[in-house]
Amino acid sequence: MQNLKNKIETWLLNKQLDGWKDFPNTMWAQGFEMDTHESFVNLFGEFSLNDERGRQDVIEKLQSADAQIVGNFIFSHWRFLTHWCCCYNPDEELPFFKQLFAILLSKEK
Repeated sequence: MQNLKNKIETWLLNKQLDGWKDFPNTMWAQGFEMDTHESFVNLFGEFSLNDERGRQDVIEKLQSADAQIVGNFIFSHWRFLTHWCCCYNPDEELPFFKQLFAILLSKEK
């Protein structure tokens, strides 16, 4: 987990999420899957990240989830933003990723 923590600290310094070049390989090496949020939806149901309340709801749910669900969610959200989303606001996304990573690091995988 220490290696992952070091990588997370490096990633969060870069506002351009598609600049996190080793992100996919690192997440796969940790056993996480880019599952288009399927594991989260199967456990908690549909969700929305369109506003702060939706993001907070996801955060609260992930706090009770295991590391696999959290890691899969992070991986899927990163992929959505960097490959399918036409634009994203780094000033909104980086704090959200920071919260997500904090939850992940608080769990033992």
